[in-house]
Amino acid sequence: MTALAQPPASTLPAPKTSELFQNMLPAYFPAELRKASSLFRAAAGERLFEAGAAVQACYRVDRGRVSLFRQVADGGRIVLQQANEGDWLIEPGPYDRTVSCSAVADRATALRIVPVRPFRKALQEDAAFANAWARETALTARRLQRTVERLTLSLASERVLHYVATEADANTGELVLDFPLCEWARRLGMKGETLSRVLGEMEAGGALLRTGRRGFRLPARGTRRA
Repeated sequence: MTALAQPPASTLPAPKTSELFQNMLPAYFPAELRKASSLFRAAAGERLFEAGAAVQACYRVDRGRVSLFRQVADGGRIVLQQANEGDWLIEPGPYDRTVSCSAVADRATALRIVPVRPFRKALQEDAAFANAWARETALTARRLQRTVERLTLSLASERVLHYVATEADANTGELVLDFPLCEWARRLGMKGETLSRVLGEMEAGGALLRTGRRGFRLPARGTRRA
């Protein structure tokens, strides 16, 4: 992982540009929040905020990746979330006053910033928006739960099967990755060469079917080879 940059003052950064975006937030976001929102660009290794910082905004990753983490006594850190494109950072939330963790851009990253004051106001006054936000928050929590569950599995093949089973299209049963296999390996907590070897073994044994360069599905029950 990229080395951390020197941390800035313990406040959330202001947007680096005045660029407004009208179509980058989920469709259910009201117009006033779109107008209040802006784009923040972070360099690889740049700290976005420190634990204990006052909350000024909520973040959604547009491009790149951000890690949320807590420092531990031995100087290491516990990673709480690796937010990819389209993910909201689980901290800070619109009702948080301070953050309990720190955040760093793992690579060059663009984030959408939503100031918390108009965010809170919209949640309090717009029931449809509040319900839609609650649904997205619940889906985010479910995705994080699946990720934690997956990474507790000891075998690489078990992690692959879990990912395909839980992330495949509900109607077709097919998983089509929209990112490279090296990124899939990272999300599965393994090296790229390990994933390549495991995929080959699983395909040869009939435990996994490849439907394209980045497409996979589980075999129908009873069709797996001995």
